[in-house]
Amino acid sequence: MSATVGGWVAEGGGGIGSYEYGRISQNLESITFVTPEGEIKTLQGEDMDLVTDAEGITGMIVEVTVKTRPLGQDIPLVASFPGTKQVLQAFYQINQMQISLWHLSFANGGFTNKQKEAEIAAAKIKPHWGEPEMQDNDTSAITEGIKKK
Repeated sequence: MSATVGGWVAEGGGGIGSYEYGRISQNLESITFVTPEGEIKTLQGEDMDLVTDAEGITGMIVEVTVKTRPLGQDIPLVASFPGTKQVLQAFYQINQMQISLWHLSFANGGFTNKQKEAEIAAAKIKPHWGEPEMQDNDTSAITEGIKKK
């Protein structure tokens, strides 16, 4: 899997880090893009809304200035809960306590199995960059991971 900063901006990127720092549009200083007419434009502030989340219809993004933050100490944590109710209670308490979170995610066994099934299906129709397409009998490495869980 790969991505570009320009693609992330064009799609209105959110994901890991968004809980604390916001979506990509909240973390940009400027965007330079080439319009379909060939004009080079640089936008700042609220004007960047013309490009972020526009999926490329306003032009091709060629340069992005991203805000940075001071390096802090991240403490990775993993937690396990007996059920969904307890997970939701923990999320609520974290929010109420205003604990700074960089990323928060939830996965259960059903989700994990569906994710592996999707990887198998995707590998059959879309090979990794520069690799040949996967044949039906080539999915053994992925399916072994499902069987073990």
